[in-house]
Amino acid sequence: MNKPTATKGVVATYRAALELGYRPSWVLLVVALGFLAALFEGVGVGMFLPILEYINGGGDTAKLAEGSALWRHALDITAALNLPLTLPLLLVAMFVLVVARQVAMYASVVVRNRLGQDFVRDARREAFRRFLSAKLEYHDRISGGQVINELANELNRAASLFVSAAELISALLLGVVYFGLLLVLSPLMTALSVVVLGLAGLLLVRPLRMVRPTGEAMTQANQSFSQFLFERVKSIRLIRLSGMEAHESDVLRNITAEQHGQFMRLLRIVTASGAAVEPIVIGIAMVLLYVSTAVLGLGFERILVFFLALMRLLPVMRQVLTSLQSLSSMMPSVDVILARMRELAAAVEHAHGNVLPSRQAAEIVFERVGYRYPDASQDALRDVSFKIAAGSVTAIVGPSGAGKSTLIDLIPALRRPQKGRVLINGRDVADYDVAALRAAIAYVPQTPVLFSGTPAEHIGYGAANADRAEIVKAAKLANADAFIRTMPQGYDSQLAEGGGGLSGGQRQRLELARALARQAGILVLDEPTSQLDANAEADFHSALRDIRETGQATVLVIAHRLAAIAYADDIVVIENGEITHRGDHSAMLAGDGWYRRAFELQHAADTV
Repeated sequence: MNKPTATKGVVATYRAALELGYRPSWVLLVVALGFLAALFEGVGVGMFLPILEYINGGGDTAKLAEGSALWRHALDITAALNLPLTLPLLLVAMFVLVVARQVAMYASVVVRNRLGQDFVRDARREAFRRFLSAKLEYHDRISGGQVINELANELNRAASLFVSAAELISALLLGVVYFGLLLVLSPLMTALSVVVLGLAGLLLVRPLRMVRPTGEAMTQANQSFSQFLFERVKSIRLIRLSGMEAHESDVLRNITAEQHGQFMRLLRIVTASGAAVEPIVIGIAMVLLYVSTAVLGLGFERILVFFLALMRLLPVMRQVLTSLQSLSSMMPSVDVILARMRELAAAVEHAHGNVLPSRQAAEIVFERVGYRYPDASQDALRDVSFKIAAGSVTAIVGPSGAGKSTLIDLIPALRRPQKGRVLINGRDVADYDVAALRAAIAYVPQTPVLFSGTPAEHIGYGAANADRAEIVKAAKLANADAFIRTMPQGYDSQLAEGGGGLSGGQRQRLELARALARQAGILVLDEPTSQLDANAEADFHSALRDIRETGQATVLVIAHRLAAIAYADDIVVIENGEITHRGDHSAMLAGDGWYRRAFELQHAADTV
């Protein structure tokens, strides 16, 4: 592993900061404020020398000027300002420098922490924007728990790293100022201090090398925890009904033990390194004090100010060490965020078309369409060709895993066919503006997805121009109006997370109402009645028949309950990615294929 240095740490962090959205002007502002704070502090400490010399010399400035160029310059400056060089003036000047240093330090701390928070805010927004814009194939393979951990935890650690980098820069600048002050006081003592401090610094190299791998292990432990928690929160019913509460608690105990262990290991390394700095510096100071008095014979004032500056270097060295350790321990978080941002940027879905689709019922044609998932051993769809008439109701049926959902994903360009093409009203889907195309399609998933909000807000989700009357109309058509009106505030009642408190059928009817409120020309329903009772299912399919009569939308229904789609104009059977049968309900029953066998099995089960 490469030897960690302050320069490498700052450069690597600077490059990462720019890639993640930090602006060069932000970096310059932090450096400028850090420089001012360091300059004011160094000059303020240096003021002790003329004050002590003035006191020790009895206030005889002329005599002091005879042996010091600094005093001559000071007298020239005060004379130009028509001010007498007195002890009160020196004390006031020192006090002003102290106040100026505190103001600059305050501004530096506030600015760098503010910029860190601005970075977290902007990076989260950008990551979420890219996440929403990524191709569906990317979402197929990523871990939701890891994404949540990165946006919630690793991004905060990355921001802390940038704050640490700013602190490191400030500490290095302050170190340079003090180094300059020491050179003015005694070049020989300064050179000796640098040599001894450099040798002492070699003792801290190994702890610094241990920080990076420990930080990587901590990042991995955080990801494991978030992934575990994300999966289990979604699956609480399965866990409870499987009697696996104790097992899952044991698994979580092991994961959190790993987190705790890595954190404590990092804490021990950092604390031990910091504790070692003070005795090292004090020991060096004792040696230098002896040399300065017994060997070099420096004056009392210079020795006092020299060691005051050297002692002020103690917290500076500790800050440098702490910041370097932060850079090493938190850089894995930055690497994770950078990798995710780069992945998201590469996976962004690009809209090449500019044709705007009609929102009227559309004709859909599949022409020899083929599609295979990445790393799959066989095609999900093979040579699929058929036409869906505008304003018709078409049912897509077949065994699980046959390719039904993949087929539906091709219509709104969530996936792009690798062979053949999909046409809507005679135009290739690739020709359409993606946002406009999806605005012309309404979709109902098999499992209802309800965000926090009110029934009115949910039904209007994706239908920005829908007014209350249109929302109520859609709810009535979906047979949701009646139960909504029984809620405490009706359409303005607050729904629990995920629709908690509502039955499965009620959640599904809210989803149907949302799709209908879009008034789209294409309506895609993925098992829309899977959670409805017999009466509600009958009402819903009656509504679909009404929609077909008006010809306002082309309806595609993925269904497993075959009796429920007997009214469909066309039924398409997909098996192993291929169309094996097609026709209306009567024609399919007259044949001898999958549809007839599945229908007879379902009918027999219903009559038991």
